[in-house]
Amino acid sequence: MKLMKSLKYISLTVVAFSVTLFSFAGEKTYTVGGHAVSVNDHYLSGAMLVALPAPKIDNSWSAMAKLPYQGVTAMFSSMRSQYEGQIKQLANDIPYLTYVARRELDRNQVESTTDAINELIANILHDKRRAIGYEFKSMTPDYLQASIFKRNIKKYNDPYGPTISYLRAQGKNWNDIITSACKPNGGDLSWLNLGKWF
Repeated sequence: MKLMKSLKYISLTVVAFSVTLFSFAGEKTYTVGGHAVSVNDHYLSGAMLVALPAPKIDNSWSAMAKLPYQGVTAMFSSMRSQYEGQIKQLANDIPYLTYVARRELDRNQVESTTDAINELIANILHDKRRAIGYEFKSMTPDYLQASIFKRNIKKYNDPYGPTISYLRAQGKNWNDIITSACKPNGGDLSWLNLGKWF
């Protein structure tokens, strides 16, 4: 009897694991050289697979003004430091993403030219960077979020920062976008500058 219960439990566990495993199977489609290229989602992080939500911008500066200057500065600096660390780590993904790009272009029957490889890497890295930005902005208190979103909208017309189309319109090539995806910007996002975006 105990053996039967154990086998039943194991079977249910395997089924549950299988459902969990396959529920995440999917793809995200990029346009590379005018061709649609689907990339398997196990190469991508979860936040990259959905459109980032429109942020709710709180215009209240009063809550921020009441907080101790040193406490807010320390919190903001710590989060910013962690964010910048993760952005810089993206450079370590480039060799692997080169392999991924070749594999996915071949799977989609698109010629693996250097430009096509760089275009796909640039798109994936850019999405990874925006996903990291979304994660950290989600952890940021509303009164700090508001100034960051307003700054990004004013500079890039997007609350989460520059889009691929924005960067291309600025004359950036795919290598430029790969490089910039791995470099944190926001030198104007110090505590002392946050208030000017209200």
